[in-house]
Amino acid sequence: YHQDTSLLNALADELKVQLEGLRNVLIARLNESDFFVVVPEHESASVRLLVENVMRHMQEKMEAIDSITSYVTLGCGMGMYSEQDTLKSLFSRADHSVVEAKEKGNFAIEESRSNDESLILGREEWRNELLQSIQESRMVLAFQSVVEYRESDLNVLHEEIFLRLLDKEGTIHNAGYFIPVASSLGLVDMLDRYMIEKVLSHLRENNPTGGMAINLSCDFIKKHSNIEWLRTQLEGFQRNSEAALSFEVTNTVAINELEAVHTLSNMAKVFGYRFGIDHFVLPDSGADYLKVIRPNYLKSNSAYLQDMLYDHDTGNARESLNNLAKSLGIDIIAMNIEESKQMEELRGLGIKRFQGSFISPVALLK
Repeated sequence: YHQDTSLLNALADELKVQLEGLRNVLIARLNESDFFVVVPEHESASVRLLVENVMRHMQEKMEAIDSITSYVTLGCGMGMYSEQDTLKSLFSRADHSVVEAKEKGNFAIEESRSNDESLILGREEWRNELLQSIQESRMVLAFQSVVEYRESDLNVLHEEIFLRLLDKEGTIHNAGYFIPVASSLGLVDMLDRYMIEKVLSHLRENNPTGGMAINLSCDFIKKHSNIEWLRTQLEGFQRNSEAALSFEVTNTVAINELEAVHTLSNMAKVFGYRFGIDHFVLPDSGADYLKVIRPNYLKSNSAYLQDMLYDHDTGNARESLNNLAKSLGIDIIAMNIEESKQMEELRGLGIKRFQGSFISPVALLK
């Protein structure tokens, strides 16, 4: 038992050493013997190299312990995911790939293949493909509705905008197909500029009644020149209607790039637009950064909100997060709503705003 515990601790430490430095990585322990790692916006090949380091170092540790490899098997399953994946399907695929890895023997890495994985292209070929897709307008917009429950009806608050790549064969690909490569090539902020221009053009030409939300990357936020470019775009944008814009950043970006995000939030409000924080999780350091940024809304995973707002010991609602949001004038939006039960439970906890595949699947913007 002592050896098993020591090995699990060693594995946890090794995962941190190899993977913790990656941007936006999440390392979690699922149970006594399983770990789950999420690495957004990175190429699978580069992540695999780090995982191979983990396996090699763990093999050295385990082989130094007499006969432990005869009854302990260490395996790893890898795979791609997209925003269309449900948590259930994600864990199911992860379980399947881990089982397959274990069947191949100790220290195996099983990589799950899906139809929507990136083309096997060299870096320069990928650079040319991304640049051409912009020049040829093969980067297209998709959207998903964010709604509010009012008097027993759901009303659209805004549409969150996503980029999709239309390849030369006519197939539409999700962001998970090209963003990791774009990130490694330093092209993500260029894609953000393209998305902003396309959204402003759509608002100008179609005069929609609803608003649109643009989620900006860390690469975009970090560069002062991008913020100034955005200011110029908004100064030249003539709204034909009351259609509102919203700008969002992830919670991690808000914490790590506080000064730049504060500037962006203030700028959005000066132009009469809204600002939001996506994938919100209250950090151990507290909510002081929210007082600086003063976002109009927070988007948070529905499962996280249920944990934060429901006290399993008493069966009563916890009001701490709701009270914090109300005191700062912030709306809370529950993300990843995949079934009616989630929405009803959150409504009982005081949440009125929702986003997810049950409400509205992601669709191409016409």
